[in-house]
Amino acid sequence: MTRLERAWKDPAVSTQELEMRAKCGASNKLPVSPAVALTAYVRHCITKMNTCMGFSAHIPGMGRQPLGAGEQERHVKQLGAALVAAIGRDFAAPHRSIASLPITANLVTELAQAHLRACVLYQNELSNALARANMEGEEARRQERMRIWGYSS
Repeated sequence: MTRLERAWKDPAVSTQELEMRAKCGASNKLPVSPAVALTAYVRHCITKMNTCMGFSAHIPGMGRQPLGAGEQERHVKQLGAALVAAIGRDFAAPHRSIASLPITANLVTELAQAHLRACVLYQNELSNALARANMEGEEARRQERMRIWGYSS
C-alpha cells in the first residue's frame, strides 16, 4: 500500500491527471481503502495471469488452446504462492485480508482455478459461435452462387 500511496503523491504526475483530481475534489491522500486496493490487486493479478499463462502459444487456425490439466494445476499453484508473496511485499500485515477473509495461497489457487475454468468455457462458447457463423456463411454463399447461376427458383 505504501508504493501505491507514494505513486499517488508523486510530484511527476501529469498536469492532466492533477486537473482531473482537482475537478473530482481529490486530495493528496489516496482515495481508496486498503481493502479496496487489495481486492482490485487480487482480481487483476488472477485475471491477467490466467489470460496470459492459462493458455498455450497461438496456433494459426486454432488460436490459443487451454493448457492441459497438469499444467493448469501447476500454474494456479504457482500463482497462489506468488500472489501471496506479492501481497506480503505490497501490503502491511493488518491490510492483507478482504473483510475478515485472509488471502492465502489455497484461496488464491481456488479462485484462479474457478476463473480459469470460466475462461476456458467462455473460449469454447466463442469457438462454437464462430463455427456456427462460418457454417451459416458458407450456406449463404452457396445459395447466392446458385441464385446468380440461375439454379434456384
